[in-house]
Amino acid sequence: EARYQAQQDPAREGAEDGFSPYEKAAQELDAKTLQDGQELEGEVLEVAKVDGQNYYVVEQEGERTAVPAGEKPEFEQGDEISVTRAGAEFEAAAGYDYGR
Repeated sequence: EARYQAQQDPAREGAEDGFSPYEKAAQELDAKTLQDGQELEGEVLEVAKVDGQNYYVVEQEGERTAVPAGEKPEFEQGDEISVTRAGAEFEAAAGYDYGR
């Protein structure tokens, strides 16, 4: 499994072969995954490392979503961010929550 993970992108769709490192990490973090074409804006609850990969756990409207954070996460707990996903690519930017 470790050799397989080393060859895979953490955001790789893996449902067809029954193994996805991103889905596994989200499950371990008690969070949902961000689906292709979906975007989200919320507060970073934590920055966690699962199987050597960094993830943001972002809360939006009471739901936790795990998002790959790259090798050097640029956001930290308490930051408001917006994240979009296009295929295996995730883009995170500073978010603006006008409701607070």
